Amino acid sequence: MAIQQKDFTNNLFQLLKEFFESPPTSGAACLDQKTGLFDTLSMLSAGQASSRKDEAPSVAAHCEHVRFYNNLLLSALKGETIGKVDWKKTWLSQSVTTEQWATLQATLKSQYQEMMGMLESFETWDDDKVGIPMAILAHTAYHLGAIRQLIRFV
Repeated sequence: MAIQQKDFTNNLFQLLKEFFESPPTSGAACLDQKTGLFDTLSMLSAGQASSRKDEAPSVAAHCEHVRFYNNLLLSALKGETIGKVDWKKTWLSQSVTTEQWATLQATLKSQYQEMMGMLESFETWDDDKVGIPMAILAHTAYHLGAIRQLIRFV
């Protein structure tokens, strides 16, 4: 039996909104209020985002990595060919200035809004249209968890 497209997209969109924007006031799947990516990042200064515990990557590094990954997958969702990726480079930026931190947060929001607009415009869903946003969701959820652990130390 096939799943109804509307059932799938409603659940996917709810999870994406929860992990990026924060959960709704009722009916959250995983997170507490004000713990989505954007709310979490907005609580931090550039100095806090740049702070490191031992050799762990900074919050800023996690965010830059997420930004890079999301940009890559958005390109794939648009049908662009993705070449070889140097993943180590996505972790090089460990510290940010106040301006860079604001820009990074704005870029993450802009990517998210672009992705949601694309997803909401699809009339039919194929393997990429299902798999790419699910990969973005899983990847972002992982890094949100890591970021939320790191902020206990900053």
